[in-house]
Amino acid sequence: MIQIRRMTKSDVAFAISLTDHEGWGNLSADFHRLIALSHDGCFVACRQDKPLGMVTTTIHADYAFMGSLIVKPDHRGRGVGESLMRHAVEYLDSFGVACIELDATLAAAPLYRRLGFLDKYLSLRFRRHPDAGATPCAPPTRKTLAAAELDMVIGIDARLTGLDRRAVLARLAGEFSDSIYLDAAASKGFAFVYPRAGRRVAVGPIVAEDFLIAGSLLDKIIGDYGEYEISIGVPQSNDAGSLIMSRGFVHTPPSLRMYRGQKRLYEQHVFAIVSPEKG
Repeated sequence: MIQIRRMTKSDVAFAISLTDHEGWGNLSADFHRLIALSHDGCFVACRQDKPLGMVTTTIHADYAFMGSLIVKPDHRGRGVGESLMRHAVEYLDSFGVACIELDATLAAAPLYRRLGFLDKYLSLRFRRHPDAGATPCAPPTRKTLAAAELDMVIGIDARLTGLDRRAVLARLAGEFSDSIYLDAAASKGFAFVYPRAGRRVAVGPIVAEDFLIAGSLLDKIIGDYGEYEISIGVPQSNDAGSLIMSRGFVHTPPSLRMYRGQKRLYEQHVFAIVSPEKG
């Protein structure tokens, strides 16, 4: 019989073993962050006290995101993933969230559809190899954020997306205060950069009023991190992929953004998602 329990810090090594097998490049800090953001909302499936799989959730007021659903390869096809999903959905439903979203692998989409999730759009993935060329634009300002500036970033995000993501943005700002980018006016867009395993970094979120501002932010990031492999995820629905590819990024396998409940349309100004596990 499968038991579902809350993920704790002692499970981080197991979580990393799963993401390493998938080649996702997660760091231990990623799961410590997820646990801190949702202390009771990250779960491990076990059988006879042996961990078999995991799933995480992050709640942003009335909107929630599910991620990191992975089952050990030798236990797939035995109902572990579905048990984790049902448990996580029940947990989020208990908070009365209006919408749950996730990024599904195409192979897993039928499972999510059985649980009431609907297709929204392709969640595109891109990678830029070190030292590829970039189109020059006016650079944004890069600096450590003071408290008032963090409030401004949270305000920009809320104004342009309609979501309340202050908890995750504050956490990212606290951990990566030297890799936050603001547009030249410091009021129309921002971006975060965070490390991945090896000489890799990920970009996200990028939230901006328009393509010009988003492109300027991305160009500055490429200028600072050009010697690294850079990964980024973008919504297909707003044509952000064309902006990304114009900067030397290439496609990697996409995910499928799915939702359950009230459909939320916030993507117009999102030029990079936070991360595959946080949306």
